[in-house]
Order: sequence, then C-alpha cells, then structure tokens
Amino acid sequence: MTVNFYRIKPCAAFSLIEILGVIAIVSLMSILTLPAILSTVQRSQLPQGGQLLSDSMRIARSEAITRNSEVEIRFFNIKGAYRAFQIFDFYKDKEEGLPITPLKWLPTGIVIADAKISPLLDETYGTSGTTDLAGFLEVAYCSIRFRSNGSLKKTPGNFPYLTVLSESDLSHPSKANLFILQLDPVTGRQTIYRP
Repeated sequence: MTVNFYRIKPCAAFSLIEILGVIAIVSLMSILTLPAILSTVQRSQLPQGGQLLSDSMRIARSEAITRNSEVEIRFFNIKGAYRAFQIFDFYKDKEEGLPITPLKWLPTGIVIADAKISPLLDETYGTSGTTDLAGFLEVAYCSIRFRSNGSLKKTPGNFPYLTVLSESDLSHPSKANLFILQLDPVTGRQTIYRP
C-alpha cells in the first residue's frame, strides 16, 4: 500500500491579513460609536443621582416620623459643588446630631445646584455651616430639617425644590437636562420632575 503525500486537502482557514482587516474594521466601528455610548451612560447618571437623592429625602422624612424627632439632611459642598449628603437625627444630641446613614455620594459628574436654582438650599428653609468630613477639612454644608410630623422645619409658604444636573451644565443650566425634586413644606411629600 502506497501513500500519496502530494494529495493533501487544503484546509479552510483565515489568513493573517483577513484577520487584521476584521480587527481594524471592528476597532473603527467601536471608535465611532464610543461618544454615543458615553453620552448614554452620562444621561443615565442624572436620573440615578436624582433618584438616590429622592430616596434619601424620603428616608429622612420617614425617620423623623418614626423617631418622633427632628431629622436633618445635610448637603456637602465639596470642590465647589454639592456632591454628597447625609442624614442626621437630632433627638439625643440637639447641637450636632447623630448620623443615621453613611455619607452618600452622587454619581461622578452629577451635582446639586446651588441656592440660585435650588431654593431648598437657601437659609430660608434650613441651616448652613461647616464641619470636618472624612478626607476633607472644613466642608461647607446646607441642610434642611424634617419635623416629627414630616413637615419642613421652616415653611415660608411656597414649594421649594432641589435641582440635580450634570456638573458640565452648571454654567448654563437653562439649556441642561434637570432632575427637579420639589417638596411640599407642610407635608414633606415630594414631586419629581425628570428629564
């Protein structure tokens, strides 16, 4: 029996040039779609940050009613914008308050606007001051307090609100997507306006 070594079947495979061509096309397509993907991710962070703030405001109101004491939510101004917040109970320690929740951060690039377009941060509704915060020295804050019946401590009469927006939109908020959280000062209930 003789074996014919000259009759080898050619196997189906891709050449190196074909593989490099496919990699180049895939890379080009991913580079072209990257801005759209990043834009979508950034747009999803605004509602996520607004919902985190809304949930924390509900928790603060609920804790005030449950504990039958005043509960304060502080908004911390870190690096020029309100980026973090924390809830405090004022039942036992009337001066400083005891933290109920850990410090919560808004998603990267999302901030709470200052008192110009977030009247709830005005001293009409709450207090302001400075405090030492982990990793930061003397951080300024604004706060609002919920009474034991769920209402705001100071109620001038109109419906105050907080505005959450992208940090890049702080210079021109009239053209930005905004997440607005409005509070009824008498009941403490929320109305949310989403982008």
